[in-house]
Amino acid sequence: INYIAAKPTDSLKAGFDFTYGRFGQADAEGFISSPLNDTLSVRLAVRSENRQEWQKGYTNGDRLGSTRFLNGRLSLKWEPSDSISLLLTANAWRDRSDVQQPQLIQYTPLLTGAAARPLPFPIESFPTAPRTPRAAAWDPDRNYRRDDWLYQFSGDLEADLTDSVHLALLTSYARFNQSVPIDADATIYPSFTTEGQGRIESFSQEIRFNGEIGDKLKWMVGGNYKRD
Repeated sequence: INYIAAKPTDSLKAGFDFTYGRFGQADAEGFISSPLNDTLSVRLAVRSENRQEWQKGYTNGDRLGSTRFLNGRLSLKWEPSDSISLLLTANAWRDRSDVQQPQLIQYTPLLTGAAARPLPFPIESFPTAPRTPRAAAWDPDRNYRRDDWLYQFSGDLEADLTDSVHLALLTSYARFNQSVPIDADATIYPSFTTEGQGRIESFSQEIRFNGEIGDKLKWMVGGNYKRD
């Protein structure tokens, strides 16, 4: 799947969408694109997603599942001549939504009889979840909000060096971070919790030369470098 973001336009354009739904869902997105002068144009797009809690604690009435997501993109396009084009893009998003918690369907001990060890919490007698998608159980007084974010900068330089030789130079840098808390035992007891931590940093550089020799021969030479 190849997502191609809309580019800055040579005339003023703008748009806005709003969605409202169950659990207080309120999603809004908009963009504006306009030339700044004869050679430079800009486009700004923003999206926000918000929703109230939808999961229910079936033993204590707690609520969980809110959504707080913000996404934005800023693009600048510079075309000083018909043979040179430079596109600079900055992307960023942050997700501070609650992490969906699992349901307790059945308790099955791995060891029984003399080999079994006493549990510090009465998990074996904890009631299983009702057969409804909204029912769950989790440790009270714990923050289950994720902290995921990403930002990226990219540049795309296209230039006709001669009538038959074209240069493409692509550069990208991105950083990603995630923090995902999950109550893995699906009860109100602090028996088994996890914190999914992750960080990614990525840099890539690509350069290509391509052209034509006569009417029947086309050529291309290039290279790329990437570090993650």
